[in-house]
Amino acid sequence: MNVLVIGRGGREHALLWKLSKSPRIGKLYAATGNGGISRIATCVDIKAENVEDLLAFAREKKIDMTIVGPEVSLNLGIVDLFTEAGLTIFGPTRKGSFIESSKGSAKSFMHKYNIPTTFFASFDNQEEAFTYIEEKGAPLVIKADGLTAGRGAIFAHDEVTAKLAASVMLKDRVFGSAGERVIVEEYLRGTEITVLAFTDGKTIVPMPSVEVNYSSFDRGRGPTTGGMGTCSPSRAAMDMPLADMVRKRVLEPALKGLKKEKLHYKGILYTRMVITDEGPKVVEFNVRFGDPETQTLMPRLKTDLLTILEAIRDEKLHEIDIEWDERQAMCTVIASGGYPMRYETGYKISGLDNIPETDDTFVFHAGTMTKGDGLVTSGGRVLNIVTLGDNRDEMRRRGLLLAEGVQFTNKHFRADIGM
Repeated sequence: MNVLVIGRGGREHALLWKLSKSPRIGKLYAATGNGGISRIATCVDIKAENVEDLLAFAREKKIDMTIVGPEVSLNLGIVDLFTEAGLTIFGPTRKGSFIESSKGSAKSFMHKYNIPTTFFASFDNQEEAFTYIEEKGAPLVIKADGLTAGRGAIFAHDEVTAKLAASVMLKDRVFGSAGERVIVEEYLRGTEITVLAFTDGKTIVPMPSVEVNYSSFDRGRGPTTGGMGTCSPSRAAMDMPLADMVRKRVLEPALKGLKKEKLHYKGILYTRMVITDEGPKVVEFNVRFGDPETQTLMPRLKTDLLTILEAIRDEKLHEIDIEWDERQAMCTVIASGGYPMRYETGYKISGLDNIPETDDTFVFHAGTMTKGDGLVTSGGRVLNIVTLGDNRDEMRRRGLLLAEGVQFTNKHFRADIGM
């Protein structure tokens, strides 16, 4: 089979790496790909938002299956476009993507179908938002309603910060059109985890849980990023029977709700939640593979990924058993200094040749590109160092040693992933 993966980050590299292990893969393509992906797939210079060009390419190369990485393509209706053209593509339709593209609509959906979540309100007027903030009191979470690549949330521990957050979104438009409306919601206390699930619209199968470190710096300090590191399974999953609870209280009600909304949802349902004293409460839904969650999940997946995707296509997910490596996985993200705010790119990367791929060590590229006979940085998150094992302390030490051996100007990574 010829497969196209849309995207250029660590998530897409992990997916392509896993697909490359399938004996039934013919040619692998990536749009646009990166410096690491180019070693296992043919990279084509078509951006994720250019959905018509992607369709033309898929037709030309006789692509048997397309996998969508970034949410922007899904929100632009790429699945609808490919389906109408008779091409197989993995992901939900544009209508189904509403549970990520609008946080307010997603929260309303959760409340309608009794999926445990936060209290919230949506505003496009600053003064009304200020009044609600005063009524509820801090701490609160202020979010841009639209798509912000995982960086549109501000955790406010006092009312002044909450109002400032609402103001910079609504008035200063720091997130552009994504911040035309803001969500003011409850701040949840507990252990945060992420659970991704495969679904063919009839059956939903959760993957192992993942805990994500979102803050830029150690001990949860600094601005929120798309993710600076992950561990799978989460500590919460190791401490309690979490899978059944999440399936019964969150995933199955969500799938039933989507059906009642007349949405035949197929693909990935990504659930970010907090395990509170009252059980799991959903923070948000996403409609695609997470980044950097996928970088820890793919090395643990023992089942052929292509087999799973075909079962979802054919609505036969219930017929296969998905197997996972019992070892834990840990991902340390190496980023450009300044990420997620201002950062510079184009710096030469060295030291990667000293990291051989083994059955417990992997490097997935994100913001890298080939220049001459080497690699240079090209994004905020640059590389993902993934280690597998049974002891988190040992895995972290190994991951940090490898991260320290990679060199480029203004390199930054957290040293406390998994602690």
